[in-house]
Amino acid sequence: MNDPLDLIAQTPIFRGLAATELEQLRAATRTRRFERDSYLFREGDPGSHLIIVVRGEIKIAHVSEGGAEVVFAIAGPGDVLGELSIFEKDGLRTADAQALDTAECLIIARD
Repeated sequence: MNDPLDLIAQTPIFRGLAATELEQLRAATRTRRFERDSYLFREGDPGSHLIIVVRGEIKIAHVSEGGAEVVFAIAGPGDVLGELSIFEKDGLRTADAQALDTAECLIIARD
């Protein structure tokens, strides 16, 4: 990945922002690698950051009280995760996000 701001600028949530506006996100952006089967976040976790998938696939799912897993989506490169919970100060994750293979993601802190 070259400049992470290039990928950020292509996502629907940030599309249309000027380069100077995007530059303000640089200090809050980190790259993180997630190994296969590891969790990016779990249902009920605080929604403190937004995630953009760079490489790999992420399963978004919920496990019912009976133990059945309901898969809502499979996110891939360029997809944004966790955007809803970052708009609420005390927002919580409403599903699990688990790496289906080794994944690389941009992590942007809510603050």
